[in-house]
Amino acid sequence: LQQDVSIEFIADIITEINDTLIQKAIQISKERLEKEQVPNPNLKWVWLSLGSEGRGEQLLRTDQDNAILYENPKKEDIEIAKKYFLKLGQYVVDILVESGFERCRGDIMASNPKWNQSMSEWKASFSSWLTKPSAEAVMHGNIFFDFRSGYGDHNLADELSEFIFKIIDESESRFSMFFVKDTIDAPAPLSFF
Repeated sequence: LQQDVSIEFIADIITEINDTLIQKAIQISKERLEKEQVPNPNLKWVWLSLGSEGRGEQLLRTDQDNAILYENPKKEDIEIAKKYFLKLGQYVVDILVESGFERCRGDIMASNPKWNQSMSEWKASFSSWLTKPSAEAVMHGNIFFDFRSGYGDHNLADELSEFIFKIIDESESRFSMFFVKDTIDAPAPLSFF
């Protein structure tokens, strides 16, 4: 900052460092699951960074906001997938805590079953938030609309994004009114104070 380096450049560097730390934590966690012989459902999946991290705007130490999205398992593999990905999320979150990242006070982390789901479950969540707007739905929208894939199959994140845009197009007026109201209720800082 003292050398007048662009804030965007600084944010890009910090995002790259955070992504590298997350990727290493995931690799360590996957190896641990393998050693523990936790059954692997062998599904495509992706780690999602959310909020400021998802936007690539993390500058100072902040808490974690993350999630896991995995492809729909076969009916007989649902419990195996849930157990595997939840344990993976818990291990990664714990490693990040040990590395200095605080836990999210709202528990919006991949260690929480609500944010560690299959594609169909994520689509159902977003569909509910977008078609039945409420204060809670808008809050989740504010956090989850900024997701970015950080590790794994990026196509899954793209598929979820396309689904979200389709739902927004179909139910634009209802959700937009709640989103605008939420924005107006939180006025922008117009001065230093």
